[in-house]
Amino acid sequence: MRLVVFLFVGGRGLLLLQTPRRSTRLTASVDETFEKARNYYDYRRRNDGVEDLTLASLATSIEAKLEEETPQPSAYVDVKSEEAFGKSGGSQGGGVVLEERRRQGEESLSDDAGPPQGHLLSSLLDEKEKETALPLSTKAGRGEDEEEGLSSSSSSTIMAEEEEEKTNPAADFFSSLFPQDGDDEQKPRKKRKRADGQNYYQALHNNQLVQGVMQHLRNIQGLGSELETKDEAEAVMRAPVRLTSTKEWLALEAHAKAVKKIHLRDLLMDARRVDALAVEEPATGAYLDWSRQKVTAETMSLLVKLAKRMAVDEKRDQMKKGYPINKSERRAALHFALRAEPEDLDQGGYLSWQDDQGEDRFSSVLREKGGVSVRDAVEQSFAVRRRIWAFADAVRAGDVKSPTGKPFKQVVVVGIGGSHLGPEFVVQALDFGGGEEANLGVRFVPNVDPASFEAATRGLDPKETLVVVVSKSFTTAETMRNSQKVKRWILDAYDDQDEANLLSPSEIVAAHFCACAGRSALPAVREFGVAEERLFEFWDWVGGRYSSCASAGLLPLALSRGSEAARRFLQGARKIDAHFFEAPLEGNVPAIMALLGVWNVNFLGLGARAVVPYAHGLSRFPAHVQQLEMESNGKSVTTDGTPLDYTTGEIVFGEPGTSCQHSFFQLLHMGQCVPCDFLGFLAPQDPANYDDHDELVANLLAQPDALALGRSFEDVVNDVLIGETDDVDLCAHKTLSGDRPSLTLLFPKLDPEAVGAILALYEARTAVQGFVWNINSWDQFGVERGKSLASDIRKIINDAKDKQPPSNPSTARLLERYCTYGERCGRVLDDDDDKKNTRSSQTPAVINAANAGVIANAAAAAGGGTNNIDNCTVAA
Repeated sequence: MRLVVFLFVGGRGLLLLQTPRRSTRLTASVDETFEKARNYYDYRRRNDGVEDLTLASLATSIEAKLEEETPQPSAYVDVKSEEAFGKSGGSQGGGVVLEERRRQGEESLSDDAGPPQGHLLSSLLDEKEKETALPLSTKAGRGEDEEEGLSSSSSSTIMAEEEEEKTNPAADFFSSLFPQDGDDEQKPRKKRKRADGQNYYQALHNNQLVQGVMQHLRNIQGLGSELETKDEAEAVMRAPVRLTSTKEWLALEAHAKAVKKIHLRDLLMDARRVDALAVEEPATGAYLDWSRQKVTAETMSLLVKLAKRMAVDEKRDQMKKGYPINKSERRAALHFALRAEPEDLDQGGYLSWQDDQGEDRFSSVLREKGGVSVRDAVEQSFAVRRRIWAFADAVRAGDVKSPTGKPFKQVVVVGIGGSHLGPEFVVQALDFGGGEEANLGVRFVPNVDPASFEAATRGLDPKETLVVVVSKSFTTAETMRNSQKVKRWILDAYDDQDEANLLSPSEIVAAHFCACAGRSALPAVREFGVAEERLFEFWDWVGGRYSSCASAGLLPLALSRGSEAARRFLQGARKIDAHFFEAPLEGNVPAIMALLGVWNVNFLGLGARAVVPYAHGLSRFPAHVQQLEMESNGKSVTTDGTPLDYTTGEIVFGEPGTSCQHSFFQLLHMGQCVPCDFLGFLAPQDPANYDDHDELVANLLAQPDALALGRSFEDVVNDVLIGETDDVDLCAHKTLSGDRPSLTLLFPKLDPEAVGAILALYEARTAVQGFVWNINSWDQFGVERGKSLASDIRKIINDAKDKQPPSNPSTARLLERYCTYGERCGRVLDDDDDKKNTRSSQTPAVINAANAGVIANAAAAAGGGTNNIDNCTVAA
């Protein structure tokens, strides 16, 4: 005999079919719950004409009714009644039929009464009363505002108006049967709006710019009395047609409402769709599968139309031709020239550019506007590459030795930001396999924290260490401080020199150091002690975060793995560059990845992304992508200075699999929805490790499915029914809503070509997103502002004569605490600090932060503080 129990788990109604061996733990107050269940089904029979009251037939009739009354196609409902509640209906005995009707109290049951909200089946009935229907498994993991299409990170996403939720007599009735704590009196409640911090900051920035423009123009003679309103100030700011006003953007917003209703379970069952949402780049074997993104063929078509509307093809072409697309700094962005070959410039090459008469037009680029001849850039880069190969091979062969005559065994690279994250990722990725056996270890000193230097130099012999200092200007504060520390460490090791063979400090430094910097930094490089022939140049048209293929990344890689591995690395990147510049957007791997990011951020409201490589060698890759994308696309104005009314950039984080599964994946599966990039390889680096690689790939393929498909409430209940578990109370806890997007990127093997291809893919992805968002992906004025403030605070700490008071009382208090603690601890000043033993006890004046806004920037421009007044809105 089976017992029917109507159980509430986490506030949700649940029917369980209990076998006798497990019924004892659920039979307390069974009479009361059974009576309530009978009342519920009697309501269903009278109001919906349901005669056969098996669970399966009830679900079928409700779903049919929804399909009739809902204008749009019914969302997928995975009831799985046959598996969970018996193969057949009540007439065959497999299900349980509630044949007994309520004999008493019918007059007390109003015809308007109904099931409780949140019930396993009643949620289906309530779908038609909501503005937006979602799959049953999706509802469990989304808030009300998400059901209405609200975006947590884009002010341009359609916002639902606050309205009073319709009262449901059925819900009121059942709530009275099952009252919740503190809920004796049900009151209509208003649907809440999600707190959207991005909206606030975008409005704040726009207001700050408008007020600044107004004040600035009032100060200009002849305009002060005429400019009075905010509208007039906004009119002064150049405001072309906004991205969010285009018909393509609006079409995507409308389309997003429909796509949100379709669960990825349904989308993945469409074989034609799955086949269409995959593409391979044949030169590198890169294979992109984005079938687990919440997109359809129509979505992709609309995204491509948006990209074309924002002139992505034209902007890509301008970048290829050397135009100054970095408008704020008036520079070209030619990182792709770092891996190009001279033949790529010839007719038929992917960088060829000829006019109608067939003549080469590289030399006609307007240099005075910041344009660069791509031919010159490729030739300069190629020349530096040859020098790097020769030097690295000589060091590895022992032909270039330390002053003691011993070969170098270790390399210490001093650099920060793009001079560290990208090069470290590349070197670490090829630590195992992919070239000659590594006979030079490479360590990095990025952080000004002394622990960074100590960790990098621990266990090394200074006399056998080659040092590479990376700074384009050779003035980066952290890098120059650390390079001085490394120089002192090297020189101290020669204190025990033999008097007969005494070496001067300059000879020691010249033998141990080389530099990666711009040609304009040559005087500073010489002053430091590096010989000119040890300077490996890179250029202003290469941003720091794009410099992994410049000397900053190539020299450490060639020293560690050899010149052949470095060449293959460049070849992988070069093949992706050719694909990026030549393939149409519809089949362009980095462009597709970029457009999916735009879709998730601006239309689904998913502002973060996890980068998850299933390869230990790519452990530092997420950190590189984090800097590459967040520093490039974290902007507040368009390229012409117009404040944004949409979100740009993604919050990027990640760790390698499978370690990440035991770190943040719990949140990805059951907490906030975060799209994921999964990277994997078809073969292990060592053929002897296929067994372990099989386990790695099994996890790589399982996680995207778990995120997309989830695990329905009914499936979890089924585990209880078939005896896999007897803990009914955990059913709600083990339910995974799924419907969480991801993409999978596969490469044949983790080798130098694959690493170069991965690097170039994400660089191009970043550029395309910037093109779509109409922002400058090549500057970083926010970072530079922090550096300026740090310099001011350092002067206060050193009690320098030209110090300025702290900008606010909070900073003053923190500084006082820091300086006071240092004095108590007997702090010793560094050699380059002011030689003072006391500090002033000045009372800091408070500077109004508003005074450091647009007006200060405009004044600085007028007085020569900056050469581009157009950048005032960018830096504000």
